[in-house]
Amino acid sequence: MADVRATFDLLLDLLQQVNDDEIESAVQITRRYSDDVSLLGYPQHLIDLVSRVPVEARGWFGTVLCVRAQQSGRMESWNRFAEQSFREISSWALD
Repeated sequence: MADVRATFDLLLDLLQQVNDDEIESAVQITRRYSDDVSLLGYPQHLIDLVSRVPVEARGWFGTVLCVRAQQSGRMESWNRFAEQSFREISSWALD
């Protein structure tokens, strides 16, 4: 239980470090980081931030960013990523 709490606290801290105007880039970096795709051209501080997200929590991190994007109205592709993240999270429940 302590590990879950520590992961939650870390996610909360990292999410608070993403400014509203950086949400779209943070979502793209999260997706690319998970797919092991080049991150050239993205802000280094966001790459460093995403690299601190535990692998098992990356789906949650991306999903929360997508919700923030929807709420702020800054990103059109949030639905596609949120759906992908939901599928990933659902598959974890089956494991």
